[in-house]
Amino acid sequence: MPLITDLLTARVVDLFNVSYEILLQIFQRYFAHTEETDAQLKALADATVGLMVRVIEPLGDVITGLPAGPGYEGRTAGPSFELFYESDYLMPHREAAWALLTERLDEAARLCDQLASGNGQPFAGQLRPVFAAMWEISQTLAAHLPTGSAHRRAAAPKGPRPPEPQQTRRPHQRHRCPDQMRRSASPSTSKTPLPPAGPAVDELRLRSVVL
Repeated sequence: MPLITDLLTARVVDLFNVSYEILLQIFQRYFAHTEETDAQLKALADATVGLMVRVIEPLGDVITGLPAGPGYEGRTAGPSFELFYESDYLMPHREAAWALLTERLDEAARLCDQLASGNGQPFAGQLRPVFAAMWEISQTLAAHLPTGSAHRRAAAPKGPRPPEPQQTRRPHQRHRCPDQMRRSASPSTSKTPLPPAGPAVDELRLRSVVL
């Protein structure tokens, strides 16, 4: 199977895969809930829609416009929908399950911010709305944790909500001509160093198929 060799592209697909995994975990909690109220079930349902529309879809747009890397000149990457950690057990306690979901969203948001502030600056305009969406969804879920609980304090992101730029999307990169795609996979682009990762995302590693 062809693997992505561009380090920056691989890091963006890491973010995509983590977001996809969180989506599946929220689906799992919704369909196998315990003592959730109707309002809390609605919050879970809204979170899944928000992740699909405001996180996974725009990240997929970004990835399909990024170079696959050395050895695949002129070709772009694609999401792999890879699951880093496969778990088939259900958390019986609602507070612990919701704290886990909000903490995972916080970690994904930090990775998104690292990319937008680092080597992903050329497409930061597409990453910032993703970061804002993750922040908002995390806050919405954390609001349903008990007031003053350690889980709620740990899950809640610090600082004000980041503003969304006026221009949130750019033309879809899959419509570029072959010459433009070849330029995007030039050695100067494909050898971009891997942006530094914090402790929360050190274990994220990704390989993806090439389109």
